[in-house]
Amino acid sequence: MVHAPSHRGVKGTEEILASLERLERRGVRFELRLIEKMTNLEVRAALEDADVCIDQIHLPMHGKLAVEAMAAGCAVAACDQPRLEPLPAVRPIFPLASGDVDRPLERLLTDRALRMQLGHAGRAQVEHFHDRAAVARTLLAALGPDASAPEHRPEFFARHYRLPEGVSIPADVRRLSRAIVRRYGLPEGLGVAELAGRGLL
Repeated sequence: MVHAPSHRGVKGTEEILASLERLERRGVRFELRLIEKMTNLEVRAALEDADVCIDQIHLPMHGKLAVEAMAAGCAVAACDQPRLEPLPAVRPIFPLASGDVDRPLERLLTDRALRMQLGHAGRAQVEHFHDRAAVARTLLAALGPDASAPEHRPEFFARHYRLPEGVSIPADVRRLSRAIVRRYGLPEGLGVAELAGRGLL
């Protein structure tokens, strides 16, 4: 099993490690490689030797590490919230979330058939959505004369995001957000005043 945090706080590393310690004390068997400050080639080699990759427990969708892990045939465990990030609609990600890590991780680490199924499905997912030819076709279609409206407009920031207490967005970043809103508009039912009131613009 591999966990390779680029930033421990973002990935939820401390909570993940605490969960794994509790599982180990309960007799769940696994070998963890905690990978930090290594090159991408070293990370990819570690993924090829692993059967599970624990990505992160906070963000609504997996990231590049998870895609690389799926390409290597790993079962990937990560936070996955389709209501916030709906595309692609089906993702072979074993769901984890902050506050609920022990139970799902125990299931994943003790069910070899589940790990194999996720590993095969993940590899197929990468070949379908992330293969260089598939990406190029998608980009060319989006730029072509018959391009249709985008499949998905990200709305989480505008509809749901609340700044943590005591945190503010720098003025130059708020100005950039306002410029984006002027150019592309806001999701239906939202106004500039609401986002400004939340400190986002």
